[in-house]
Amino acid sequence: ELVEFNFFQEQDPIVLILINKFKKQGTKINLYQDGLKPYVAHSMKFSPALVLNNIKQNLWIKRNGYPVSDYWSFINCKTYGFIKGIDNLYLTFPKAYLNWNKLPIETITPQFTDDFVHLLKRVFKWNDSLLKDRKKVIFFLNQPMHDDGSFDVYILRHLQKKYPHSTIYIKNHPLTSKLKLNKYKEINNVKIIDSKIPAEVFINELKESIVFSVVSTAMFIKNSSCEFYYTYKIKKNNNIERLKKYEVVNPTEHVISCKTVDEIVF
Repeated sequence: ELVEFNFFQEQDPIVLILINKFKKQGTKINLYQDGLKPYVAHSMKFSPALVLNNIKQNLWIKRNGYPVSDYWSFINCKTYGFIKGIDNLYLTFPKAYLNWNKLPIETITPQFTDDFVHLLKRVFKWNDSLLKDRKKVIFFLNQPMHDDGSFDVYILRHLQKKYPHSTIYIKNHPLTSKLKLNKYKEINNVKIIDSKIPAEVFINELKESIVFSVVSTAMFIKNSSCEFYYTYKIKKNNNIERLKKYEVVNPTEHVISCKTVDEIVF
């Protein structure tokens, strides 16, 4: 019987130890999509910190008495699917991935069926009060981009003025800084959802709404009744330095990468 080991993070010493052990036992090793990394890793600039971390990781493995499968892994550590032993990559958008080392790719096609949604709500203890308004709302997914939040606020204020009768929700990321949260609180009549329930569950509940973010991968899930927008291409008031570190790619077909705020419409 074929045994499989599925993982998501390559920069994890415990995972590397397990892969090295399982591979010797004939286990099939599958790397599942980790956010946007598969689609942007090849364009990332050289990172001394990433290389140093990879070297330290291998030394930690050796120091704890485990074999190191690849001492030279730091050479390709900024790429995706770089560690030895991977049998398959599982991606949502294979056509958008640069398969630099020719690994076999399987396509992920997640579907929010009624049974799946019911299960998710049970697992995460969904409460309908978290999303009282669901139709014709503006739903924003923030991200910990190490910025001050002013770019987000600029867009939110514009949409609030354009659609004064629409409820605006901000689905707060757990790692969002207090600085950004305080910026959001300066906007009147904006509701912040401070819940660890995945954003995808909220998106599935919306009807005829606007869903947008800088470049959140939670929007990989499609809700056909809503309009989806990425804002990373908007230049006005965009002060997010992190976006300069790599070439952002929108691998989806349903999300529009808008260049101006005016493109965001119901």
